[in-house]
Amino acid sequence: MNAQDKTNEELLKELKELRQEFDTLKTSYEKDITKREQAEKDLRESRKKFSDIITNLDEAYFSCTLDGLLLEHNVAFKRIFGFDPNQDMKGVKIPDLWQNPKERSNYLDILMKEGFIRNYLVDTKNISGEKTVVMVNSHLVKDEKGKIVRIEGTLADFTDHKQAEDALRESKAKYQAIFESTGTATLIVEEDTTILMANNECYSITGYTPTELIGQKWIQYVAPECLQEMLKNHQLRRQNPDLAPKKYEVKLVNKKGEIRDANLNIGMIPDTKQSVVSILDITERKKSEETLLESEERYRTIFESTMIGIYRTLPDGRILLANPMLVNMLGYDTFENLAQRNLEKEGFESRYQRYEFRERIERDGYIIGLESAWNKEDGTTIFIRENAKVFRDGAGNVLYYDGTIEDITERKRVEQELINTNKELAFQNEEKEKRATELIIANKELLFQNEEKEK
Repeated sequence: MNAQDKTNEELLKELKELRQEFDTLKTSYEKDITKREQAEKDLRESRKKFSDIITNLDEAYFSCTLDGLLLEHNVAFKRIFGFDPNQDMKGVKIPDLWQNPKERSNYLDILMKEGFIRNYLVDTKNISGEKTVVMVNSHLVKDEKGKIVRIEGTLADFTDHKQAEDALRESKAKYQAIFESTGTATLIVEEDTTILMANNECYSITGYTPTELIGQKWIQYVAPECLQEMLKNHQLRRQNPDLAPKKYEVKLVNKKGEIRDANLNIGMIPDTKQSVVSILDITERKKSEETLLESEERYRTIFESTMIGIYRTLPDGRILLANPMLVNMLGYDTFENLAQRNLEKEGFESRYQRYEFRERIERDGYIIGLESAWNKEDGTTIFIRENAKVFRDGAGNVLYYDGTIEDITERKRVEQELINTNKELAFQNEEKEKRATELIIANKELLFQNEEKEK
């Protein structure tokens, strides 16, 4: 049907339908415009929010070309690298801020291979040339066709953290060096008795290497008779360090099953439940002490029960030691009373002088079989036979004299009696010889007289 054939009513109806369709299209178009405007507004707001976030980040934001030409940055970027807040950053190249350009090549290799890089530490420098350290997190940005157009990422100033890490590492190295070079076996022990650290000195005592000790419980290396006391101190120390002894002696069991005597010196590490244990092997010292005690006991027995006097005196005449035999020999009831005597002033019989003894012993270093006379407490005299030796310090100075005294008074008496007897016998013999001579002379005189009569 042609438009000419249509009635007005039909045309009006068709026009009305066309108007409705137009109105529908118009309304739809207007809605599309509104949505687009809203979308554009939302996009602008989103971009502003993103820009504000980037601007106010504590971390530096950057965007750059592949060769490092800076495209975008925030305030933190300028602050980290020492740029003036108002400085124009046009032409700034990020590689100029790296201390080692070769390191950036390594960084780019990883970035190109992975497409991103996380927590990458870089030695950088600020515009003054001062060394800084940053941690980089970045990724590649591509266009719709997949072509790489730029690098985008953040930088965190890691300088203080790195310095702290270096200081901590240095401190740990120093601590480890000290820990290993104390010259004493040392352990660090956890609250549950686990050995956390052990130095090489532990091997000489336990027979176990540090690797064998670490992770083990120390209780397995303690002799059964000492374990209960050690566990009690271990617990008390963690309640209050003042409640447990810091130093004490224990018995340990080494790898061969041998018992080793040890002195422990234990202290708590501040603000932890861990303790530091220093171990000193005193096994040989204990054996020496026991041997010395036995020797001292034997010496004491000899000193106290021998039948000869034993003394120690100083050059100035003071008596330091005297055994009971010598005390009794000189008529004293106690050593304390004898010690009040000064041999430089008293004690020697007047015919014998102590300076002669002192000169001789200091010249020769010893005296053997010296006979002299000493005065007893009651004033009587005893004759003695003396052996002595001088002791000196490293500089040659006289420290004291040690000696022994034998009472030879009885022998002297017998000798004197023998001398007297011999003298008496000699006198009697002389008298007899004199009488015999007189008799011979008398006989000769009688013979002479007899001869004269016979004539």
